[in-house]
Amino acid sequence: MRVSADGEVWSQALDYSFGEVEDVPGEWRLATVDFTLPDGVNSLYIKFIPKMSSVNRIDDVLLVSGNGGELVEFGKEESVETSSIAKVLDSPIDEVYQIEGTVVGTHSKGFLVKDDTGIILTFKKNHGMETGDVVTVKGATSVYGGLKQFGETSEVTKTGTASVSYPEPEEFGAADIEGYVSAPCIKYVKYKGFLTSYQDNIYQWHYDVAVDGTDVVASLSYPNTSLNVTSYLDRNVIVTGYAIGVTGSDTKYLNTLVTSIEFAEKEECPDESKAITVKELNERLASMESGAALADLVAVKGYVAANNEGGALYQVISLVDNTGEPGTGIILKGEDYTEATLPVGTKVIVSLKYATYDLYKNLPQVKKAMIFPTDSKAEIVVPEIADNQCRDYLGQYVKVRNLTAPDDATTWVVNNKTTTTRFTGENGETVATYVTKYAVYKDEKIAHKTSWIKGVMEVYGDLHELIPTSMEDVSGFKE
Repeated sequence: MRVSADGEVWSQALDYSFGEVEDVPGEWRLATVDFTLPDGVNSLYIKFIPKMSSVNRIDDVLLVSGNGGELVEFGKEESVETSSIAKVLDSPIDEVYQIEGTVVGTHSKGFLVKDDTGIILTFKKNHGMETGDVVTVKGATSVYGGLKQFGETSEVTKTGTASVSYPEPEEFGAADIEGYVSAPCIKYVKYKGFLTSYQDNIYQWHYDVAVDGTDVVASLSYPNTSLNVTSYLDRNVIVTGYAIGVTGSDTKYLNTLVTSIEFAEKEECPDESKAITVKELNERLASMESGAALADLVAVKGYVAANNEGGALYQVISLVDNTGEPGTGIILKGEDYTEATLPVGTKVIVSLKYATYDLYKNLPQVKKAMIFPTDSKAEIVVPEIADNQCRDYLGQYVKVRNLTAPDDATTWVVNNKTTTTRFTGENGETVATYVTKYAVYKDEKIAHKTSWIKGVMEVYGDLHELIPTSMEDVSGFKE
């Protein structure tokens, strides 16, 4: 607990006592802090700062005259000596420590810090750290998965950057995994198994790898979105990363901070003579149920009409026959491609061996397809359509003419959040733009006029959505 006379300059941490009451989880205890304020204090602010998050609750705070105790010193700084990670690992938990080191791995809710003596996890949501960041971490430690770690309330300061190279991973078979359960530690490992996922009762996704020969489940801990784990589901995979402890009672889980994931079985490019066109694919999909496997169709061929070069098509490409005809485009959802990795206009052969059909909110798309680029390239044909033709051009890169901006339009993205702007077409139908904060044109102003927009045509329920891919795609509405 800290106190302040003005809500800005705070005191040192004040010691509190529970008397002789035993600490029983789930039970309330009366905490008492006795302190003496400097002369002249007329108002008082009180702040409670937990050492660990999601551990304690506070209720019925009461301020009364006391007997006098620790003298409050506003602005007093407490220093915490910097310790080696090895010393922290060898010291009691629930105490505050400070370390310095380099981030050697991250997941979406934490990161690993390493110095010359050891390695430790900091569990902290929205941490913003990247591999190679040099940081100072100050906070209390706890135990999770059999290993000590810093928690959510830790203070993290980036002080520089450094180069990081991964060690040679230890091959983990069934026996190695079972041995790890009895003696967990942080180590760099590699294992192979079948990847599945499920969503729990609080809507959190879990990604598990079943390794042959053991009942211990290898769990991918909060994998970074850049790993695109969902595109590897229901396949045999090879996972490389840091083993970071063991959880679970009846079923044991080896938790892994993943640095890379790859297919255990490599696909080969199908013979082009066996590949159907996008138009033929759409005709087949029209009679299928969402979730259907597409292996019997072998492959589809086409041209890349749009990728994520402009930040608006995350893990999506538009594949077209490049004839400009309706019904000749499809959304492929999976990897994140840019001009450097899959340029617009590239002719590709797409293996459907492990692919599935997905009809999401009326939008047909293909998931888990493997894309094989060829050396051929073409100029993309861009159909110009009216608002009442959107349904016929789903998945295609198009130019929609004569759209009128709404009176309340400001910028393509508002308040740095995904924004839907509803334009009115020449036939009175609504065509919306769907733009995320990652789009390169997000802060451009929308002129209040009638003009055209280019982009990939999608649909969400009954709302046709156009996703512009570049600054040029929205230049028709430039002020």
